Amino acid sequence: MKKVTFTLLFLFISLGLFSQNSNASIITKKDLIEFIEQSKKEGKINKNPLLVLNEEIVLDIEEINNKQEFFGEIKLISKGNKTMTEIYGKKAINGVVLIQSHSQDNSAKSTENVLFFIREKEISESDLKKIDPNSIKEVRVIKSKHEVKKYTDKVCAGIVVITLHKTN
Repeated sequence: MKKVTFTLLFLFISLGLFSQNSNASIITKKDLIEFIEQSKKEGKINKNPLLVLNEEIVLDIEEINNKQEFFGEIKLISKGNKTMTEIYGKKAINGVVLIQSHSQDNSAKSTENVLFFIREKEISESDLKKIDPNSIKEVRVIKSKHEVKKYTDKVCAGIVVITLHKTN
């Protein structure tokens, strides 16, 4: 499992999906605005990036209450990411700011209740451990409840879809 986990982590880093992360902490609207402005200056996003708060699309930063604070993290997906455009549509072309809140008592992310799929077929963790990391072509993590429903009716925290290289 460690080998597969390491391979998945390496794939995310090498694919450059997340260009900037923040550690889990108290986040205010002001912090979010500063994060977005800094990302714009660095050329990672354009004006009006798509905001996604706890897997729900927020069309305007003004929809976030000025006094709202939450414990969580901010992740930035750079502009022009084709995968995000496929998931969120044209709204994601300027970049995506993912805001995920956690309860302060449970700030560590759990992999419990995550389902694994090869194409559209669910696999067990024991089957996952048997996969040769060199046979993995692509890994997608899906947390959006709407997208998860396309794969399963089971209640889960998210799914990992693994695409393998074609074999002759």
